[in-house]
Amino acid sequence: PLTIGPSEAGLALIARCGAADSVYDPEDFIDVPVPAAVRGTTCLAPVQLRARRDADSGDVTVSWIRQTRIGGDAWEPVEVPLAEAGESYRVEILDGTVVRRTATTGVAALVYGAAEQVADFGGPPAAFGLRVRQLSATRGPGLAAERIVAV
Repeated sequence: PLTIGPSEAGLALIARCGAADSVYDPEDFIDVPVPAAVRGTTCLAPVQLRARRDADSGDVTVSWIRQTRIGGDAWEPVEVPLAEAGESYRVEILDGTVVRRTATTGVAALVYGAAEQVADFGGPPAAFGLRVRQLSATRGPGLAAERIVAV
């Protein structure tokens, strides 16, 4: 991996390639543009998206498990470490490709109320799309987890 600072992210870097232990000669070397990406600082997509309707209230509780990009390889912890300053998620409720509702939550769950479902779908939907992204204070929304959930 390239060792770059935050101010270098997105800059067009040039990798000069040629034979090892050679003195630079433009006839023998080529310049290859390398975009300086910061993919390693982007929040990973949550996993195990689930939804469950409460039979009494009609509310749907959606939940997921976060992933981490720092320190998540150990088997001992019950939960992986949070690699951000705070825990925050953007949740989108989808009707096909149309976003019906967007919410932000500070925990790995959200209650989608019965009244909200009526406002969004005209009644309690049997299934809907769910898109969840972890938010970073420095990088913004991370990679999305998306699935259709039946409730």
